[in-house]
Amino acid sequence: MPDVMKLDVEGAERMVLDGGEKFFTDQSPKLLIETHGVEVMKACLEFLFKKGFHVAGCVPDAWHPTRHMRLRADVLHRITDQYDVHFIVASKRLEDLPVSIERDPRRIL
Repeated sequence: MPDVMKLDVEGAERMVLDGGEKFFTDQSPKLLIETHGVEVMKACLEFLFKKGFHVAGCVPDAWHPTRHMRLRADVLHRITDQYDVHFIVASKRLEDLPVSIERDPRRIL
């Protein structure tokens, strides 16, 4: 079974999650998801929270000065723009989530 998956399917991210619902229920892969669109973003986050994933992502400066934060379901009502939550990281293990994002572009996460 894969332990890390990257989803960037140009707006079909929720369809991939729905299609793999049993897998995402039974398994615990770490996920990197780039969503395309506000409704898809919200739908993906809802799915992840319901399946017991902890979530973090890039967010606007107004949300957090480092532009990275861990997210809870109560963030869904704040999402109004396609870049409000960008580059989602999710895992069922909280300790797998990054605490911060390295700002040095020469360094790979």
